[in-house]
Amino acid sequence: NTQKQQYDLTVFREWPSYAQSFFIYEWVETDRIDDIAYQFLGKSDFWWQIMDINPEILDPFDIAPGTHVRIPRV
Repeated sequence: NTQKQQYDLTVFREWPSYAQSFFIYEWVETDRIDDIAYQFLGKSDFWWQIMDINPEILDPFDIAPGTHVRIPRV
């Protein structure tokens, strides 16, 4: 007998408090966060900068095609 369990997840994170300029990129089905970071920010390890400026995106590996993503300007 299996029982469904439910839990609430709360994540506390400090967001940058500085002004950041950005442009909008429309996500397509074949995009990956590390590839987009490399293309626009010069290094795939900078994917977290894209996530920081898009706090409404909870999972960087499950971004729906058509989503407008803010990309920080370097």
